[in-house]
Amino acid sequence: MPPKTKYTKDEIAKEALEIIRENGYDSLNARSLASRLKISTMPLFHSYENMEEIKKAAVQMGVERYNKYMSDAMSSDEPFKNVGKAYISFAQEEPELFRMFFMTPTSKIAGLSDTDPNTEKVTHIVSEMLDGNRDAGGRLLFEMWIFVHGIAALSVTGKRVFTDEERAEITSSVFRRLKGETQ
Repeated sequence: MPPKTKYTKDEIAKEALEIIRENGYDSLNARSLASRLKISTMPLFHSYENMEEIKKAAVQMGVERYNKYMSDAMSSDEPFKNVGKAYISFAQEEPELFRMFFMTPTSKIAGLSDTDPNTEKVTHIVSEMLDGNRDAGGRLLFEMWIFVHGIAALSVTGKRVFTDEERAEITSSVFRRLKGETQ
């Protein structure tokens, strides 16, 4: 029977996520995590089988953090516009998570899916705004995402940081233009 661990699986995963948030996915390894927890590497593997499992748990916690941004935006009074603003906010407030999710090949990240679980919900919202036209809704979402991703990438790379007011104005303006072209 392995010795009792000082940290729970959840606590280990939370600290692994903090390493990713502060220094990026590539900085997470057994030594960096053990150092942060002030333990040797061995206790990590009393709770987890291997480093891959720890990374998957940390990535899942990061996905939950991202999903919170999106769910808050989708439950607002202007869900489509606010999803764009939330995506940019997530990039500015969580740059290392944004890089990991949207600027790194998914095959490199343990446990990360190629698909955003929020896409279907947002497509439905946009389609309803366009009188149920799912094709037009999907096209509008894709075009808006390309635009919003560009703004988010500018923020993450430090080329340009946008204020709340700028995010609201830019996303509203582009949304109106794209929506007008879609109908």
